Amino acid sequence: MRVEQLSGQRTLNDFHGLMAYPCAITPSFVKTNFQLGYAVATESFESAMQAAIAAQIVLTERERLAFTLFNASFFRQTADSRFLLLAMAIEALIEPATRSAESSSHVEALIALTKSASLPRAERDSMIGTLKWLSKESITQAGKRLVLSRLGERQYNGQAAPAFFSRVYSERSNLVHGNLPYPSLSSVGALAATLEVFVSDLLTSPFIGLPD
Repeated sequence: MRVEQLSGQRTLNDFHGLMAYPCAITPSFVKTNFQLGYAVATESFESAMQAAIAAQIVLTERERLAFTLFNASFFRQTADSRFLLLAMAIEALIEPATRSAESSSHVEALIALTKSASLPRAERDSMIGTLKWLSKESITQAGKRLVLSRLGERQYNGQAAPAFFSRVYSERSNLVHGNLPYPSLSSVGALAATLEVFVSDLLTSPFIGLPD
């Protein structure tokens, strides 16, 4: 390594935990420590702030929660925790719509059939509760509808906004429910980086538009 060449003494990387090395030498140990960060250009920040003030923004409770989760993601040090907070910010905005009259009627028929079934009460009540959720569109459907209305077909990491949301929600499910194959830390980190921009656009587009 470069340090060894400069010092003329045997030098080893100072790894975490136990390490073995020949006892005939008396090496030096070297480790590096660095912290990455990023900054926003003053002009960009001032422009966004002025646009927000001019828009006289009034947030709904859902939007307030989404902004809170988005801001909290910047104070997490691990990629998976940032990713999950960003995904939660999207979920806070989602309001599933009621399905069509035909679909709702079908769900009601299933509920009625379940109520009359010879099943233990606790199991029957649990199934009825699950069936009631079917009267609303799925989170994935509602999320794609929300994203399309706010972002259109804008591209994120080479995918149109609705498709990118589907990918994010799938990875979110894998993380939360421990589905295999479990996503790697590097893949989650890369996705979280794009997701940060995605959520920022999703939150601000109704008020100050999308960046060029």
